[in-house]
Amino acid sequence: MPDRRRHLLWTCLLGLWLTGCASTGAPAPESAERWVSLSPAITETLGALDALDPLVGRSDWCLEPASAQSLPAVGTALTPNLEGIAALRPSRIFVEHAVQVETSALAQLAPTEALRWLTLEEVLDSTRRLGAWTGQENEALNLTEAFRRQLQTEAPPAPAPRVLLVLAAQGLHQGEAWYLKRNSLHGAALHSAGARNAVDRDVEGHPVLSVEQLITLDPDVIVLLRADEPNPSAEALLLKDWARLTPLRAVRDDRLHVLSHPGLLSVGPGILSFSDRLEDVLSVKLP
Repeated sequence: MPDRRRHLLWTCLLGLWLTGCASTGAPAPESAERWVSLSPAITETLGALDALDPLVGRSDWCLEPASAQSLPAVGTALTPNLEGIAALRPSRIFVEHAVQVETSALAQLAPTEALRWLTLEEVLDSTRRLGAWTGQENEALNLTEAFRRQLQTEAPPAPAPRVLLVLAAQGLHQGEAWYLKRNSLHGAALHSAGARNAVDRDVEGHPVLSVEQLITLDPDVIVLLRADEPNPSAEALLLKDWARLTPLRAVRDDRLHVLSHPGLLSVGPGILSFSDRLEDVLSVKLP
């Protein structure tokens, strides 16, 4: 009997150690916080808030800040490595809110926060929440103020140019162009650069145009975005592909440009440099 009691005691202690919480359901002490982020934007924001200490795991696509790359990669929000996440014994899991993201399996492992991260107001609210959870309220305030200074939700009036921001990785060879929405952080950055989105309405579904729709839209400027290091050969191939669309005024008037940078599609704090890059492009491509 004594041996059996000792066995039960050790089993209970092991269970408490694995779950990080008491049998009453009380949360673990703050010092024991263990977070997993399955969102590159959230991981990047935690880095900007100087709040990476609780982070014990990241998504496969979390590349910023560089210091986070030493953490275990445990899949993505769409395809999480549940076994790998469970092994990290997280006390909280972060994902971006999206229709495709199913959080029920993650919630079985730890409380799961699905933060809204599309529009500027959503990002500001989620950044403030991260600041409160990490005790970095002042840093979060400074970051949200920087977002407000450098991003504009209102489009500049005509004659501001109509610009289409295209995801170059999709390629025209598939007969379609995926673009960045007006109601997104990149859309706000485009406004800050002094331009209007050629698709001048909020889009809720997939932001994709057929070639016929693209020709009908006929933007003043088209910027092809490559989330990669500048590569003249790859950029030349992209321009050659698009140059076939001679009905487009952007092609005829040499207002087609490739913009390359690894963090170009970031919706974390890296977005703050995006409007500056666009301004440089537009200053060259417009009279």
